[in-house]
Amino acid sequence: MLSLSPEKSRNGAAMNGVCIGLGARASIAVDFWRRRGSEDVVACFLTHLHADHTAGLSDGWSGAPLFCSPDTRALMRERWPALAARARALEVGETAALQLRCRDGGGLRVRVTPLDACHCLVRPRRTRPF
Repeated sequence: MLSLSPEKSRNGAAMNGVCIGLGARASIAVDFWRRRGSEDVVACFLTHLHADHTAGLSDGWSGAPLFCSPDTRALMRERWPALAARARALEVGETAALQLRCRDGGGLRVRVTPLDACHCLVRPRRTRPF
């Protein structure tokens, strides 16, 4: 796993993000939206919409397929409707088998299980008291 040192975004928030190697052919990105260092990324995961996790992301962002939770995608619809329409929601706590396309034209199958870190207190469609 390659861990990247935090940089500062325009609003001063530290940029999170990591690219995780899946062998010599591909890697996945988690909250990592920069082009440089992401040439072999075959899937991107957005954990949540806090500024330090979305620095570099925009409605016009184009890259590898984007995955997030249904709640995150619902919140994205207000800020980035075009991006939300392209995002694929993965249910929290359920394992999903993803068939990903590598840059060399081959395929790669990975299994992911999104987990709820209880980091975001407000969710669309249901609000928990603070």
